[in-house]
This record gives sequence, C-alpha cells and structure tokens, in this order.
Amino acid sequence: MKKYQPIIDFFIEIEPKTFEKKDSFYHKKIKAIFLEKYPQLRTLNKKDRFYVNIIFYFGKQHTRIDLDNLIKPILDSFTKLVWCDDTQVFELKSRKEQNNMFKGISIVIKKINLSSCQIATQC
Repeated sequence: MKKYQPIIDFFIEIEPKTFEKKDSFYHKKIKAIFLEKYPQLRTLNKKDRFYVNIIFYFGKQHTRIDLDNLIKPILDSFTKLVWCDDTQVFELKSRKEQNNMFKGISIVIKKINLSSCQIATQC
C-alpha cells in the first residue's frame, strides 16, 4: 500500500511558461522561491519516488499552451534540489485554470513510501 509523505506545498506568483533553457530566469525564480521557503530541505536519494501535483493559474489571457510543455520546466527546476532526476516522479497530476484574480503556479510534492515488499517486486 502506498503512503504519501508531504514534502512541499507552495505557490509561486509567476506567469506559467513552457520549456526554456535550464539556467533561465524562470528556473532561477522557481528555485529561489523554493530555497527561501524550504532552506534545509534536500532529499536527493536515488531510490525515492515522488508524487507531484501542479496547478497552473493563468490571468485574463486565454492560453493555448500544451499542459505537458508547462510541466517539464517545473520538474527540471527541482532536479538536484528534491530529486536526483525527474525520472523519480512516479505519479503526476496537473491542470490549467484561468483565473481573473491572479496568475501563478501551485506545487505540491510528496514522497511515496512503499513497503519493502512492494519495492522488491517493482524493481
């Protein structure tokens, strides 16, 4: 049976964007906000598995951006901070919402705790 251990739950007031270079302003801003809110948090265990829930809030503008293109830069931003590689994300839930009040990104990351029996059968 899977159990989830909450790690991260925060909101970034930034306009959602699609994939950019890893050293872009967008990645740096996400990392900086993460480090400000969670200065001591580092998991970085290659065996850990994660659940990620991302909600992209768009302001008044209508967006035709593909959801999968919005997700990639978020996952990349947490590489070497939370996980070693984004291949450790085993469950992902995401959606886009249009909101006239604000724009930004809500991110929840949880560690998936599996029993040793389940891990042995899934490896």
